[in-house]
Amino acid sequence: MGKVNKNQGFTLLEVTIVIGIITVMLAVSTGIYFSLRQRNVLDVEAQKIASALRLAHNRTLASEGLDSHGVHFDMVDNNFILFRGETFDPIDPDNEQNELGDTTEFLNIQLEGAGVDVVYDRLAGTTGSSGFLEIAYVGDSSDKRTICIEGAGSVYVLKTGEDSAICVIGDLEYTEGITDSDLANFPGNLGDGDPAQSFTLDNDNLSVSRVDLLIRKSGTPSDVFLEIRDTNTVGDVLGKSLVIKESAIPASLSWIQFIFADPVQLSANTQYFMRLRSLPDSTIGSSGAAGTIIWGYEHSASAPPAYAGGDAWLYVGANNNPSDIGQRMGPADQYDFSFRIHSRQGPQNRDSRHMEFDLEFSLREPTITNITLSFNGGAVVENLTIADFMNGSQTKFNWEGEIDVGGSIQFVRIHSLYIDDKDTTLSVHRDAELNDASLDIDIDAINLVDYTAGGVPTKGSTIGSMIYK
Repeated sequence: MGKVNKNQGFTLLEVTIVIGIITVMLAVSTGIYFSLRQRNVLDVEAQKIASALRLAHNRTLASEGLDSHGVHFDMVDNNFILFRGETFDPIDPDNEQNELGDTTEFLNIQLEGAGVDVVYDRLAGTTGSSGFLEIAYVGDSSDKRTICIEGAGSVYVLKTGEDSAICVIGDLEYTEGITDSDLANFPGNLGDGDPAQSFTLDNDNLSVSRVDLLIRKSGTPSDVFLEIRDTNTVGDVLGKSLVIKESAIPASLSWIQFIFADPVQLSANTQYFMRLRSLPDSTIGSSGAAGTIIWGYEHSASAPPAYAGGDAWLYVGANNNPSDIGQRMGPADQYDFSFRIHSRQGPQNRDSRHMEFDLEFSLREPTITNITLSFNGGAVVENLTIADFMNGSQTKFNWEGEIDVGGSIQFVRIHSLYIDDKDTTLSVHRDAELNDASLDIDIDAINLVDYTAGGVPTKGSTIGSMIYK
């Protein structure tokens, strides 16, 4: 029997096979490495752009320098620049320039107005330059990242594979109503009520982030906001826009943006009602409501109707009667106010750090005395006497504090945005990065809002509305 040679080496064929396997594995792993590296680079660059936009938004809301702030995008030099002011000045020494990485480039910029600047409004934090940006690896547009910019101020980066169509605005509109005259005596100080316009969706659901109205002012009217209601002009409030200051409304008919910071979800093939409101309330005589807002309309006296999906309404809720649906301008379908409804089908950022609440009652009422903050189910309770934090004219409420909850400091601020004898708009600041205890806030026996430890808010059932800022 022959002996086995333990020192026998590999044959040339075996060595060749092993080298081939190693070569293939190296090629595959190298490809995977560069693919992952490319994906990581795009993710990082997209977040850099989103962070710059959020920083401009936050600086605007903080009123740094009492200016607006924005971001300028330069596809030629492949950079983006944070700037101060309503317009970009390339030689401003305060500009903050940021370069895209050498391997990344702008692929597409699609903003409303076809511009390359996103500027935020100093008072509302909104922008008229909503839309999207796309970046890609240089020479390879097959893998890209899309940054969506909401009119309400939110910014988010789409996940890999999500199409930029998610960011694109879809519209339902009626824009023929350009007749200019005062029909509704709105706002006024006589309690005449509000104007309204109904509209009907087609076969698609809508997530309404903005409504444009063709309006102008006469004199110096009160500030205004827009509601969307179901069923009829006095149905349940589904959403309330941010307040439009009188100073932002020109004296000639113009499209004015009403932003819904918490987008309103509407169902297909359903009629809804938009109702223009004022602060102070125009439905209450001698409330202090002033001036006139004129809403451009059309009267089509014969077929075809002006807008088959809805009608114009006047004097809604007149004389402080919440159930008064007002007067429909008729015959049906022959009078309509101009409007443009903007929607987005993409994800909506719900940042609960800053919430606004329409109380539908006044903190001035003598029966309203305390605000109670209850942390971790009542483990720590902080009672605030409302009168102690009101100014002398009872037009502002402001409190902020640090509360020790089991050795963890919680930071909370509560302040008013508007107070009159009938209503209050209250703002609550609770940053989830600075707070880790659950929080229930009550106004006497009325539940305002409950936050989970992670910051998810639930509005009290008797509070008018809650919006995310």
